[in-house]
Amino acid sequence: MDRYGWRRLGNTIVITSSIGATVLGLGWLVLILGSLIYQGLNGLSLAVFTQMTPPPGADGGLLNPIIGSLMLTTLAIAIGTPIGILAGIVGLAAREWPADYLQCAGRSGAAAGHYRFRARRGVLRPVVQRAADDQHYV
Repeated sequence: MDRYGWRRLGNTIVITSSIGATVLGLGWLVLILGSLIYQGLNGLSLAVFTQMTPPPGADGGLLNPIIGSLMLTTLAIAIGTPIGILAGIVGLAAREWPADYLQCAGRSGAAAGHYRFRARRGVLRPVVQRAADDQHYV
């Protein structure tokens, strides 16, 4: 067998092993999630969401953690929103964005272009640039 044949054989072995591992992992995932859903639906009721958290061994619900999560979320929004708005206003007024750009993370396409918003005259306008053109911003 020549080099190309060995490479194809190795490729076939690796791809088959990868597919087998994926199927095995997904099979276990389906079994675990199926068991969780099957056994968890029996314990789910309106009382879980409306009753206070009981002492160990007693029946009760999850009202305290739900209220706590809502309080933390509300507090984070109340603190973060004014800071973000003020940062945007100050940045536009001073025209001192980091490198005059507000980068939008995770928006690179097949052409490796970066979408950014450039502040000009108080208006944010989308700008598309190639990654090679602005490597010093990455």
